[in-house]
Amino acid sequence: MGVVAMKTLKGAKHRGLADFRDHADSYTQAAFKWVLSNPKVSCVVVSFFELQHVDEYLYASGRAAGAKDVAILDEYDRQILGSYCGPHCGECLGHCPEALPIHDVLRQRMYFEDYGWEKEAMRLYGALAKNAAVCATCPAPCLRSCPVGVPIQERMIGAHELLTLA
Repeated sequence: MGVVAMKTLKGAKHRGLADFRDHADSYTQAAFKWVLSNPKVSCVVVSFFELQHVDEYLYASGRAAGAKDVAILDEYDRQILGSYCGPHCGECLGHCPEALPIHDVLRQRMYFEDYGWEKEAMRLYGALAKNAAVCATCPAPCLRSCPVGVPIQERMIGAHELLTLA
């Protein structure tokens, strides 16, 4: 039996961070080294879009994370602060008076912005029973519920704008 780690790149936002482009390849390698340094983790599962990613990702295999890697991870965390909704948290869900699937909407926004899966993100968003249009007029009791400080209302309104054909 083994443990497979998913979501090891925190949304792969490093591809869209202008100030982080010099560290994009090393960020991926640092993240994989950090995850794989846990002896209980057998492997990571990750999407890749270019053949060069195979070499980039394999480079991290079997290598320990060092101080430089940790510094890169810390800088990435600083730059994405407030924009990454961690999987399986759900702290905000009970605070939405509309019972919106906030985590799903923010994941679909991530697919659109960070993965480049615009059509799929829009398709998934369009399939929801309710959408985030209601967030524009909501008193936002969800705001203080996020343990990592995601400005939920702002991100939801932005998601609606991105994911809706208007």
